[in-house]
Amino acid sequence: MLLQDLRDEIDGFDQHARILNIAVTRDGCASTRCRGFDLPRDYPVRGLWNVGDAVKEYANGGTTACAETAQLVVDEIVQTYTLTTSH
Repeated sequence: MLLQDLRDEIDGFDQHARILNIAVTRDGCASTRCRGFDLPRDYPVRGLWNVGDAVKEYANGGTTACAETAQLVVDEIVQTYTLTTSH
């Protein structure tokens, strides 16, 4: 259902995006899976960022951290890249 939401909301999702990994967790899964240290949001591959509770801001976790880190990355993308359109 989530993949269909992406297709419904983002024009050309299947043509412009590539899913690298899907992991389904449930039942005994902890709400915050990162233990010990967090990863950086930046990634060595241009145009790819880490988001989620494994790259959370201090004192955050779970779904809140996922939403917050996604927003931080979106803000960085908007500040870094210029939107171009072709007619």
